[in-house]
Amino acid sequence: MANRTFRVDTSIAEDSVTAQIQTLAKELHDALPYFNGEGPTAVRDFELFDGIVRNWLPSITADKQDLFARRIAQKLYGRAKRLAEHVELASVEDILLVLGRKLKRGDPYIMWQKNLATAVLKDTKNIEDFYYRLSEMVTCIELNAPEADKAVVKRTFEKTAATTLYEYLLDFLRCLCKIKRAETLDDMYKAIENDAYRRPERRRAMRDDGLIPGEALPPS
Repeated sequence: MANRTFRVDTSIAEDSVTAQIQTLAKELHDALPYFNGEGPTAVRDFELFDGIVRNWLPSITADKQDLFARRIAQKLYGRAKRLAEHVELASVEDILLVLGRKLKRGDPYIMWQKNLATAVLKDTKNIEDFYYRLSEMVTCIELNAPEADKAVVKRTFEKTAATTLYEYLLDFLRCLCKIKRAETLDDMYKAIENDAYRRPERRRAMRDDGLIPGEALPPS
């Protein structure tokens, strides 16, 4: 453990260390995948990231912490990068502790994405109910986010929720959303509400035009 703290800074020059140490740090950097700490696979991705760094820990002594920490930080982006940047660190291992603590203690950002579909679908009666549940979840997370992150949270989770909704739509409803270029939850719901439920004749016409191949229509 180093006897001082530092903030991860990827811009500091590496002139003060030997070529051999620079090479070691570069090799670790090259071995690491990029990690953003977001999405349904975040915990699994972190375990891979953590395992690679820990294999290198015996080579990372106290006087080499800054260099190796910068190399590791260069593989972080998005939320993971923000977490590492805003915490006082004393060693490379501290980076792993900071990231792992968020991921492994039921971080609501991660758990929401990880359990999104099953948590919503099990009690859903129809597509409107599904939409409103997703919308409420996005709003709740947005309200509880730090002020500086609200815009990013809204955009990120709105996109994830819209993707999830799209995955569970019937072929016809997917086609409508694609034609309407609906990307947000509100856009998708309006496309569904305005066209699918109120204009059944359009569904028949689109099927006849080959836009909904293989979909069986209910009797008129």
